[in-house]
This record gives sequence, C-alpha cells and structure tokens, in this order.
Amino acid sequence: MTERVLLPPAFCQPADPWIPEPLANPPVISCAAGFEAVVAAELKELGYPACYLKPAKLILPTAPPQACLPLNFFGRTLHRVYLLLGLGRAATLQEVRELAQAVPFHAYLQPEQRFAVRAQRHGTHDFTSMDVAREVGSAVVDRLQAHTGRRIRADLESPDVEVMAELSDDQLLLLLNTSGPPLHRRHRRVFQHFAPLLPTLAAALLRLSSFPQAVDLLIDPMAGGGTIPIEAALMARNVAPGLLLPERQLAFFRLPFLDHTRWHRLRRQAERHVRPQSPVPILAADRFARSIKGMKANLEAMGVAADVTVYAGRAERMAYLERQLPGRWTVVTNPPYGLRLGDPRRIDRLYHDFACACARHRIMEVVALTPRHEAWLEAFTQTGFRPVLAQPVRYGRLEAFALRVVAAT
Repeated sequence: MTERVLLPPAFCQPADPWIPEPLANPPVISCAAGFEAVVAAELKELGYPACYLKPAKLILPTAPPQACLPLNFFGRTLHRVYLLLGLGRAATLQEVRELAQAVPFHAYLQPEQRFAVRAQRHGTHDFTSMDVAREVGSAVVDRLQAHTGRRIRADLESPDVEVMAELSDDQLLLLLNTSGPPLHRRHRRVFQHFAPLLPTLAAALLRLSSFPQAVDLLIDPMAGGGTIPIEAALMARNVAPGLLLPERQLAFFRLPFLDHTRWHRLRRQAERHVRPQSPVPILAADRFARSIKGMKANLEAMGVAADVTVYAGRAERMAYLERQLPGRWTVVTNPPYGLRLGDPRRIDRLYHDFACACARHRIMEVVALTPRHEAWLEAFTQTGFRPVLAQPVRYGRLEAFALRVVAAT
C-alpha cells in the first residue's frame, strides 16, 4: 500500500476576504503543485511556518514583507516569492475592480516606474484573463494618480514591477512579484538536455530522500544534463541558491519599501558556511556520450565537478557500482517517460530491468519522478522493494508522480 504526501494539519485556507494593511503583507510562495508539503517543510526549517492557500501556493501568515529577501536567497524548492496585496471573492469584473481598488498600490509602486499586470484565470467566466488584467491595471493607475498626481505607465515587455492577478473560480488573489524570473533559473547550463528537470524540482526530490544525512552514496543513473547531481552537490556543500542568482534579475531590488542591504548581509553570511567539498560521494551516469559530455560541462560551469563522479553506463546494469564500497546507497533520478516513443512497452522494460539492477546492487531507496507510476511501482514491487510514497505532482502541462520505494527488510 502506498502513502500519499498529505498537507500537515497546520495548513489552513483563509475563509474571509482580506486586504492586508500597507507594508504588512505576508509572503506567498509558488511551487510545483503536489510538492506543497515538501516546500512547507523547507520553509519551516527556514523559520517560516506556512499555510496552504491553493494548489501550488503557500502563505506565510506570520512573516513580514522583509522575509522575502531570505526566502529568495535560501529557498531551494521555491519557484517564486510574492507579497500578498489582496485576497477576496470576485465573481464579476466589477468585483475584480472593486477589490483591486481597495489595494494601496501607491505604497508599493512609484509613478516613475513601469508596471505590468500578469493575469491568470481558472474556471468558467464570461470574461478573459486580459479583462482581469485590464481592470487591475486600471486600479493601479487610478490609485497612484489619486495619491501622487502622476500617471504610472504600463510596460508588458520589461516592467520594473509585476502585479499578479489570479482568479480561480471566484477567488481573486493579488500578488506583488519579489523574485522576478523564476528562482529555478540559477543553473548555468552549457549543455541543454532535451528533457531538463527544473532545479527546484530536483531539490524537492532530494528532500524526499534520505540525502544527505543518512546516505553513504547518492546515485543518479539517468542523469541527463546533471540537474539532480548538481543540486545534490550544492545542497551537500551548503551553497545557498542566492549565491548563484544574478542580482539584476531579482525584482525586490526595484521595490523601494524593502531593505535591499540585507541581501548583501545574507550573501556574506552564506559564503562563510559553504563547505569546500561534498561530504557525501555523488555518482552520476548516463548511457549517451552526448549527455555525458554535456553533463561534465554543466558540472564544471557550476563549480561542482570535483564533487560528482561521472560514468558512462546503462541504468539497467549499473556495472560501475561494482567498484564502490558497500553502504547506504540512495538513488534519486528523473527517468525517461517514453512520451516520444510509439511503444511504451520499451519504457516498461527499462523500468523493470532498472528495478532488478537496484535490487542486485542492494540500493537502500529510490526516489523518482515519472507519469508512468504504475509501471514503476509494479517493477520495484516485483523486485522486493516496498513503495512508501506516490504523490501526484504537476509542473507545466505534465502530470506525474513523485515516487519513493525502499528496500524490504
């Protein structure tokens, strides 16, 4: 029997419409849908208890706006960090406009800046996302003009400030983007694999495993461009994501009500805690020579080539493990899904042979992400593993499962 990741009992959903006081806006975190509990666990470690707001969104009700700086800096599984501007019910465009007009936008934007409203709409409505963006944008212009006497300009191409409007059925969420581009854009990829995994998802998969505390060797036998080994090395060496982010892409530097100098203090603090090398050996492998070459280039570009041993080899055999000292071995991998293959039975055979190889090499646990969860779990169950996690997740348009199996004792 498999277990699903369940949201902790502390998670709650605000029941009433709420417009926070100016400059008292709690952070809102976006993440991959299905990984909310994993992200919440990381946030708790960072000192910020989280509540479930909606799929792929968590709210930190007790955190101040300034918390967006350490959240952007230290969060490994976070896609973006927002500040909550407004939350309420809006079934019509008039109600969208009224809720947006209640937000004191003049406290967050300056008239000489340029802004954009990014709107998303989910559910059945007699209007479009562009209509929602237009109403919220008009409210931004009106509030600033009423308060400053000056008209702020919209710029959808390169705005200084982004306001997000998400309408799910009749729930309207108004957010201020403090991250800018997604936080997963922290890897320097010399080589782009045809099916890359986001670093934030790689970090989430690693957090579902026993790495690094209870692992003697971490293995990714289907490493592709090396995202999982790179994230593992950065995590083991305690390299904070903020040390890798280009500061020019961070939106909070364009929000004058925040203390930007704290970012540089966080940087100095994080630099002191970086380890010179990973305390846990990391092994990465792939069957294709092009991927091996590209992975090595990516490892080198990220400064972790010395932490990861790279092999060429098939996941169905993992012959390179015969050279390793026995111990607590964990596999974290993003296997092929067979989406481009006409015959999915080839993927099912790969999963079966890989599970047999894991059993033969006495792998302690395997964490993976695949939409073909039934074939994966069947393969590992037949080879003596016990499934303990099957969590539906969604990123982009792909519906998949985060899976964890452990060796039967």
